[in-house]
Order: sequence, then C-alpha cells, then structure tokens
Amino acid sequence: MVKPPWRVISGGTAYWFGLPLVISLLGHLPGNLISQSSLLLLYLCAVIYTSLHSHKWNVSLCAFFSFLGFNFFHTQPYLSLQMHDPNEILDAIVFVFFSLLAGSISGRLNSQLQRLKMQKQFLRAQIKLQQALLDQHDEAGILPLVIELFLPVFGSAVTFAMKAPMETGDHKPGIQLQWQYNESAIDNGVEIETMLLSLQEQVTNAVARMEAIRASKDAERRSDEDKLRSALLSSVSHDLKTPLVTMLGAATTLRDFRQDIGERDAEELLDSIISESQRLESYIQNLLDMTRLGHGQLGLTRSWVSVEEIYHVVERRITAQVPQHRMQLSMPDTLPSLWVHAALIEQGMYNAVENALKAGGRDASILVQVLKSGQQIHIRICDQGPGLPRSEWEKVFDQFYTFSLGDRYEKGTGLGLSICRSIFRVHGGDARIVDPPSGFRHCLLLTVPVSPAPSPEPEPDNA
Repeated sequence: MVKPPWRVISGGTAYWFGLPLVISLLGHLPGNLISQSSLLLLYLCAVIYTSLHSHKWNVSLCAFFSFLGFNFFHTQPYLSLQMHDPNEILDAIVFVFFSLLAGSISGRLNSQLQRLKMQKQFLRAQIKLQQALLDQHDEAGILPLVIELFLPVFGSAVTFAMKAPMETGDHKPGIQLQWQYNESAIDNGVEIETMLLSLQEQVTNAVARMEAIRASKDAERRSDEDKLRSALLSSVSHDLKTPLVTMLGAATTLRDFRQDIGERDAEELLDSIISESQRLESYIQNLLDMTRLGHGQLGLTRSWVSVEEIYHVVERRITAQVPQHRMQLSMPDTLPSLWVHAALIEQGMYNAVENALKAGGRDASILVQVLKSGQQIHIRICDQGPGLPRSEWEKVFDQFYTFSLGDRYEKGTGLGLSICRSIFRVHGGDARIVDPPSGFRHCLLLTVPVSPAPSPEPEPDNA
C-alpha cells in the first residue's frame, strides 16, 4: 500500500538520518581506525540497506545525508561544505553515482519482493476463500467472506460489493463481485486489476455452483413430486383393485351359495370382507390427504406444526387399528416447529410406523426418537423385527417392491415406504434406513429441514 510521502519520510528517519549520523560518528573514533574509503563504503552500505527496507524517498535522503556527513565531517576544511582536494571530490562524485545506482537497483528488487509478498498473501486468501465457499450455500454470505479475507491484502484501498451487472439482451446475469479502488493507494507495478479479475472469476464460479445446486435440488424435488403422483396413480389402479375383487367375490358367494355353505365358511367369507374392507380403508386414507393437493404441479399448503402434534395424530390412528401397540416417544423439551404440509408429513410418518408394526409385530416395542441435528429434524422409527439385509435397504423404497422372511415378516403392498420417501423429499428432506440403536434391529430415519419463517405477503393496495 502507498503511504503519503510525508508519512514515509517521517517513518524512515532511522534510515535516512540515523544511519549516516552513526557512520559519521564512527569516523571520529580515536586512532583513525576507519579510513575515508572505508567510510564511503559504509555510507554506500547504508544506502543499499535503506533501499532494501524502506521507500525510495528515504533512499534519496539517505544518500544526500551520507554525502553531507562525509563532506562536513571528513573532508578538508572540516566542519565545512567546501571541498578542495580533487581526490576527495572524485571520491564523493563516485560515491553519489554508485549510491544512487545501487539504491535504484535495490529499490526495484525491493519493489518486486513486495509485489511477490502481496501476491503470495493474495493467493493464500484465495485458497482460504475457496475452502470457505465449499460450505457456503447462500450468495449473501460471500461478501463478508471476501471482506474478511482480503482486507489484510488490500487494506482500505479496495471496497467490495455484490451486485447484478447490467442486463444485455435476453441474458439475465447473476450476482457478481464488484469493486472500487483508489489507484493512488496501490503501489505502481502491482497488478491489482489482474488480482481483482481473478477474484471476481472465483466468486462468479462459486455463485454459478450455488445456482446449479439449487437447480439440481429443484429438479430433484420436481422428480420426487412426479414419483409421488405416479405412486398415487399406481396405487389407485393396483392396490384398490385387489381388495375390491376379494370383497366382490366373497359377497357374491354369500349371496348365491348361502344355503350351500356352512356357518363356519360363511363367517370366514364375512371375515374376509371385513379384512379387505379395512385394507381398502387404509389405502383410501393413504390417498385422501395427498389427492387433495390437486393435479398438475404439486403444491404444498404449508403451516407451522410441531413434531409432537404430528406424532399424537399418528398415534391415535395407530391406536384405532392396533389398541395394544407399544409406541414410545423420545424427544427433547425444546424443538423448532416445522414449516410443512402437516397432512402429508403425518401420512409419511404413519406409513413409517405402520411398516414398523408389520416388521416387529403388534406386540413389539416401537421407538420414535426425535432430535435436531444442524438445520434438520431427525425422526428415527425403530422396531424389533427381524431387520433387513443391507442389500434391501434401498430397494424397499421402490414402488411395489415387497420383502418377506417367511412368516417372520408380514408382506406389504410395496407402496408405504415409497410414498413416505416421496413426501419427505418433496419437503427437502429424505427417508432412508440406518443402523438401529441398541435393543432394536431396524431403524428408519426421516429428515425434515428447519425452514426459516416465510416472509409476509404484501397487503393489497385498495387505493
């Protein structure tokens, strides 16, 4: 950074005044230990030393005061600025020439050294910025990072801002790093424009990466929405048909052959009708909350709801079907509310708990563990069933995929977990199987992001 000349001169007094004064005093040591030629070499060393450690203003002043010290104290007539001896005059001229030459060369080397140091500091700041940007997901956090890392490099000579450049034609530019700097505050020769353009390119790439990540997440969310709609349509054609056919066959048999079948067979047919009716009711309930979302693009009517509220609704639905269930809830006293479509999250959680009941049996314990990890709410649903081999952990989320371990694992329809994952992914979370805690053999992890509060919509202008 360039300082005002007066500040440079005042800060370099030890160089341009102190060094010549010390050398002049050394020349008056008793016994004439230091000759005139040696003094001139010492003065020359002082000039070179000043050029390596100070500004060119101080180099010129050091050469000037060295000449004055030599002339005033060590040439005849002493304590005078006059010089009569031709050899002394020649020595002084040679000293001035070589001191200025050496000072100029050393000054250029020092300037190049300072530029290299600044470039090294700039590259280190760029590396730190690159590492920090890997964990940055919002453009708003880029500018504070740039200011924090590059203020030691450029000082107050450069001011940064994040703005969108002027639009050209149909091109819609993204946010870019922009700057203003005081040219007089930057050393000549420092390629400040090149540095800043390199920094701008680095920030532009980071912004493009963030936009690409958001676009990828949006595409993934739309894909999950499509999968969810596909699962709903498939369940209408696939799952509802089987219980309806069974119920129709049993009812037709009772109507047409009531006199020919025994009381026990009739009860079995009635039990079949009731069982299939309950199964059909479960399918319909699985669809109602979701089909209310309409057609076309899937919209989420979000509201604030606590995990505890959703759990109690799910527990009531489970209790209506399995009164003797053994569900236990574990959660901290304080958890943030969720900004979600409550009916969908409830249905996804219900599907997960119902799957745990099928796996562990109606008398087995089911643990619902809720905790906050970073910016996500984790809901673990663990059961004591036979568990699944790791090769099946991902397959069970495919539509209509079912898995059975003989009579130890009740075979389902293959839609519950598929719809569950789609619901949570639509909300920006996920559903996956993880290693269970001690005492359990199967664990399904549901994640939901902790969303910020929505910005209030502007009131309509009735004027």
